[in-house]
Amino acid sequence: MSERDEVEPDAISAPRRSRTTTVSMEAVSRIQPIGNAATIPPPPTRARRGSVTFSPDALSVIRAIPVEAADLRGAERLFGHVFAKASGATAGATYGAAPRGEILLIVENGEVKSLAAALAKAAIGRGYETRCYLIDPHEPELAAFSRRLEMQAAESRAVFLLHGEFRLPASILRAVQSAPTRISLDASTDAVAKQLLRSDLAEIERLGQLLIDRVRRCPRFEISSGYAERLEVEIDLNASPIHYGGRLLPRFPLYLPAGQLIFTPLSLQGSIAADGGIWLEDGAAIGRSAMNRLTISSGLIREVEGPDREDMLRILDERPELRRIAGVGFGTNPGLISGVGAKFLELCLPGVHLLLGDLDAPRHRVAIIPRRPEVRTEREAWMVRGRYARQLISEL
Repeated sequence: MSERDEVEPDAISAPRRSRTTTVSMEAVSRIQPIGNAATIPPPPTRARRGSVTFSPDALSVIRAIPVEAADLRGAERLFGHVFAKASGATAGATYGAAPRGEILLIVENGEVKSLAAALAKAAIGRGYETRCYLIDPHEPELAAFSRRLEMQAAESRAVFLLHGEFRLPASILRAVQSAPTRISLDASTDAVAKQLLRSDLAEIERLGQLLIDRVRRCPRFEISSGYAERLEVEIDLNASPIHYGGRLLPRFPLYLPAGQLIFTPLSLQGSIAADGGIWLEDGAAIGRSAMNRLTISSGLIREVEGPDREDMLRILDERPELRRIAGVGFGTNPGLISGVGAKFLELCLPGVHLLLGDLDAPRHRVAIIPRRPEVRTEREAWMVRGRYARQLISEL
């Protein structure tokens, strides 16, 4: 099965319009889906990985992992945000224990367990009956396990999908679609997991909405980067902005990490530094020199300069469609201070970036990131040296 991304249908099929499209995405892996490692023996030629899939045993494994106080606070804050949205409670309200008998299903792939341990401890502390599955993506698919998971997901209060080094198989994603609330967490490393638990989703959502309002009032602005690069931008107000914020939707998963807002440009003229790297589809980055510079005219990359020029030109020659700037993105997660080498976190850091490729395929975009950019209109500054202006932050 080829890899693809699930996004809200409005983001793909709807005509261009001025309202916001809030998007969540789940990738379908090329890895074969799970089997039940507790009942199906492995092939005799392959060493046993020792993964547990049955809930009581998996939960025991997860609960034995120490949880740092900061991670537990982050997990409890995430629960408060998710269930406040699900129940219509006011953000910041006090949350008591969950009604007894409700099930919180945590699905973890066995690679990064610290995040699952924090979520399990927070769930049990709130009174949820907690079922936990450790999914080995290298096991063959078992239809019976998928059917059982589908029934449990339909009865659960929420499903947390934890993706580690390998993304969860397609059968797992399909099985939990019946859950009333889904939260999909992309935690390829322990460092990324800790960043996820330190995000204030309500603040991310508010900042995104503030920027949407600013752009609607003033669709023309200038991005300054590098030593003296200037890029004049005009946004197409007829195209829906794509907002990976903290908003919870009933039919789609809340995708974490959150904190990216993407606009479709109407025109782009000038130059931009690529000193924050050109981040490729596979998550690798090239070109972090302050001398790397791209000249853009009529929305197309016309010239490339700097020590990484040959690598950049090779990519553009192999895929000429990447010369067109598809989107102007803002990182809207003020809780992030620095990246940890993960592309999706880099795009959530406070800043601005350009996106190449298909905006409807989140995992197949190429990103151009300048370090410490400034964003200004004729009347005000939105960003100064890579940080949002005080006036903007004061409105959160």
